[in-house]
Amino acid sequence: MEMSALLFVPATDEHKIQKAETLGCSGIILDLEDAVSEADKERARANATRWLQQRASDGPPRRWVRINGLDTPHSESDLDAVLPASPDGFVVPKVERAGQLRALEDRLRRWERETGQNLNGIQMVILLETAAGVMRMEELLSASKRIRAAALGIADLAVDTGMSLDFAFRQNGFAAERVRLVLVSRALGLEPPWDVVYVFLDDKAGFREDVHFGHDIGCQGKMVIHPSQLAVVREVYGVSDEEMLKARRILEISAQARQSGQGAVLTEDGLLVDGALVRWAEDTLRRAGEQ
Repeated sequence: MEMSALLFVPATDEHKIQKAETLGCSGIILDLEDAVSEADKERARANATRWLQQRASDGPPRRWVRINGLDTPHSESDLDAVLPASPDGFVVPKVERAGQLRALEDRLRRWERETGQNLNGIQMVILLETAAGVMRMEELLSASKRIRAAALGIADLAVDTGMSLDFAFRQNGFAAERVRLVLVSRALGLEPPWDVVYVFLDDKAGFREDVHFGHDIGCQGKMVIHPSQLAVVREVYGVSDEEMLKARRILEISAQARQSGQGAVLTEDGLLVDGALVRWAEDTLRRAGEQ
């Protein structure tokens, strides 16, 4: 199931967690990492576990947990606390080495076997947030069959490389890396990436432009950090009436062409209906729930 709007929620805030359920997100990411202070880690784990136990996994919204980095002392405690509540998957931050993911894979497989869970039932989405992680993109994305998708962490990547946050976000400083992630994900048979968060909440025009960029290069949805960003993401990643009409027309023309033994067809208004356009139409109607 593709995601469109994925909302980060600090696991320390029970009110925000409850509110997130009412917002129509396709995914909720309970955050145990950046949004949680050292002193609040235990409380965040307890809140996340309680919510996961109360919330069925047949979503939407899908139930994700961003654990702390695998090189930190917190990640094992995160897994110990949250695994028994069976989240849909873990968002794994600041990944730099395939060995980190293989160790997590072993940990999850062992837990599934010991508890009688479906093997590979718990998925991973990995975050590439350093230059080292980005440079090893292909290796990291293929490190485990549990990896469903990947995303870039632009703020951390900017800090790591010395790029200004303003340039990284407002000038799309990592545009090439965003496109590359789409290509690598496709080549490896993963779902399209989750597109980057946009940290300037007051920059409405910049946010809309950034959402369009992610959509247009082939991301499946966008991670957001505030409910005020959800409407634009749903609008951009949704299927418009015009797109639906165009998709239906393309499939009708294609069906007629097949019946008459034709291949690609050029319509009167200059539209070339070929295999690529048919796949676009099928995907569009699938996203709209018609396929």
